[in-house]
Amino acid sequence: LGPFLMSEKLGGLSAINLSNSHLTDEALRGLTDAVRAGSLVNFCLLNFCSNWDVSKEAWGELVQAIVGREEGLPKLVSLDVSDTTAIEAGGVIAAALGSGKLPSLTDLYPRLFCIDAEGVEGLGGAIRAARFSPLVGNIHFCLDVIEEANSNVDGLITAIAESEKGLPACVRSL
Repeated sequence: LGPFLMSEKLGGLSAINLSNSHLTDEALRGLTDAVRAGSLVNFCLLNFCSNWDVSKEAWGELVQAIVGREEGLPKLVSLDVSDTTAIEAGGVIAAALGSGKLPSLTDLYPRLFCIDAEGVEGLGGAIRAARFSPLVGNIHFCLDVIEEANSNVDGLITAIAESEKGLPACVRSL
């Protein structure tokens, strides 16, 4: 998938719908390579819904590639990772949303992401960065840290309290 997207033979392609296409970690990592190469910088729609075979780690790598690019994905309007394990990668999703690298994003599916102890730090960092897209709708984060022995939400609460803007308006529940 990555080499195809980087082939420069796609003309003005600006949307990919890979819903229910049985993506694997390897295929998504190819797409991640295309993001790193800047091949998706003009894309406005990415639909990956109903791809259960991709691990949360591979989703995290994709999101980190977006954040790692200087311009991110500035034209991306719609990102659909519903019915995938991306719901478990809430920390990196939050970091991406707060990075300013998705300024045009309005449609994010699902609207609920789970955050583990590591993800709490990602959300706290995103709140401190205060660069959430003003266009993105309501997002909910489920804090899956209560069962974890080393979980600490103090950093998140401190980030909200010390942030100039506080909790972003798009975050509707924690």
